[in-house]
Amino acid sequence: MTEPTNSAQPDSVASLAPATKPQLRPIPRWVVAVGIPAMCLVAAVVAWRLLSSSVTPTQLDALRTAGTLGVGTGGAFALWLAVRRQRSTELDLLQKYEAHQLAERVAAQNAAAADRAATHAEHDARERRLTDLYLKAVEQLGSEKAAVRHGALYALERVAQDNVGQRQTVVDVICAYLRAPYPVTPVEQPTQRRGVHRSLLRTSTVRDTVTTTARPGVSLSIDAQQEKEVRLTAQKIVFGHLWPGDPEDADPLFWSDIDLDLAGATLFDIELDDVVIRKAIFTAATFVGAARFDGALFTGRTSFDGAIFTARTGFVGTKFDSYSSFSRSRFRADTKFNAARFFEPTNFSSSEFSSVTQFNRAYFLGEASFGAAKFTGYTVFSNAEFRDDAWFAEANFGSRAVFDGVTFTKFTSFADATLTAATFQRATFANTTEFIRTHFIGETDFDKVQFEDSRLVDFRDARFDTAPPEALHEHLAG
Repeated sequence: MTEPTNSAQPDSVASLAPATKPQLRPIPRWVVAVGIPAMCLVAAVVAWRLLSSSVTPTQLDALRTAGTLGVGTGGAFALWLAVRRQRSTELDLLQKYEAHQLAERVAAQNAAAADRAATHAEHDARERRLTDLYLKAVEQLGSEKAAVRHGALYALERVAQDNVGQRQTVVDVICAYLRAPYPVTPVEQPTQRRGVHRSLLRTSTVRDTVTTTARPGVSLSIDAQQEKEVRLTAQKIVFGHLWPGDPEDADPLFWSDIDLDLAGATLFDIELDDVVIRKAIFTAATFVGAARFDGALFTGRTSFDGAIFTARTGFVGTKFDSYSSFSRSRFRADTKFNAARFFEPTNFSSSEFSSVTQFNRAYFLGEASFGAAKFTGYTVFSNAEFRDDAWFAEANFGSRAVFDGVTFTKFTSFADATLTAATFQRATFANTTEFIRTHFIGETDFDKVQFEDSRLVDFRDARFDTAPPEALHEHLAG
């Protein structure tokens, strides 16, 4: 791009200035040269005639009046000439001032155009450098050398940090890398995996030297261990920019409005406390090691369908602003959803909880479905609130199930469910409630339970392995 120069300034001024300068026509010199002597001659003749002849006082007064008028007319004429000269001078000065202002405006426009051209050139050069860096980093992610892949990930992080518009693209690329099949999976593989294009992750000795049948305690090859380190770096880069920091002091490293697609990915030791994520897809993902989402905020749709959590899992105080689903997910260790907030429908149907499970003080504003869910360990929903329909139909609680102080506001169904040592002390059922064909195993406690309308409670064909609690005699008799 050619930079404008100041040589164009005079031409611009000339093109914008008037074609001809306005001029005031002065009185011709011959008029002055002839008029003044003629006036003097006329005055002399008149004076001579007056002196040589006798005039009456009346005539003399008339002559004086005429002389006065003549002198006044001459003075007015002289004043008009002075005003005309002053006006001509002012017009000339105004034209010079306007020409000067025009020249300054043209110079400023030229300077601004030059600055814009320089800025555009700098921006274009910067964009080219970022594009080159991005393309090179994406290519290097397919390298067989772990060090090169590490460098490629940090280069992508730099591209995203310096260019807001490229952040989601960079995150998508790194997520694609994490979705690629991991050579060693210490737990059962999800049924479906999605990876990156072959050109992004080339065939390496990692998948050649380690089989997918390895289990915990089996030593990994050097290549497999290096690949794990690369993936930990990828996780650190993506997840490390999801913390918004102090609300009063925005963190410059925070990447807002980020979507994550980690379907089928194998993730290690996840710590996502207090992060903010828009749309999150963890469908069929495998979480190796602890997975913590305490205090996280999911503003968009969230899916953990078919995910496997191999160790302790925490969603304490987590907020789900949109639809969330954990259908068919498997929690193989202690799991906590205490004080979690579900502001839209949520789905835990057919999920499996193999250890202690806690939903204490959980808040479900939308419909909540735990249909056909399986709870093997001790399960607690104490003081949870269900503000919409609650489905526990066909759910299986193999160990003690605690629903003390729970509020069920709308339709609630435990039809065909199996409840072991279930307690519903001080629970409130405000609408239609179904315990049809529910199987109660062991001691069951409905002490101080509140059914706001007994006509809406249905215990048809419910089975109790022990004597039914007295609080239910009225409903069982009906």
